[in-house]
Amino acid sequence: MYSALQSDRQFARTRMPRAVETTTGGYVGWVYEFTCELGTDYTLFAYFNGTRYRVMVINPVAERGPLGHASHVLPDGSLCLEPTVQGCRTLEQAYAKSVLWANGYSCYLKTGEFPFSANNRKAS
Repeated sequence: MYSALQSDRQFARTRMPRAVETTTGGYVGWVYEFTCELGTDYTLFAYFNGTRYRVMVINPVAERGPLGHASHVLPDGSLCLEPTVQGCRTLEQAYAKSVLWANGYSCYLKTGEFPFSANNRKAS
């Protein structure tokens, strides 16, 4: 039988750059590093909390918001990757959206606006 954890380990080993498995707060997850398209280095931690995959920002220190709307970082330091739920269904989804977040966050730091946010849509 092939478990979800084994599948996550395979994905982390083959698709996530420099991913290191670790256990923190009772959660198994992966710390990974990458450089976004704008040249900023990021270190993130993706883990399964029993319901969804969450991603925490380790580095750089990210601006946190009460609802995460501006920076898409929640008060606990986790990324707001889904508009209505906290977390993703798969590690692959959490990883992909975290890389997208990093590019958006780097733009946000330069312009004050997250470039591809549902919060930017104006009501018609």
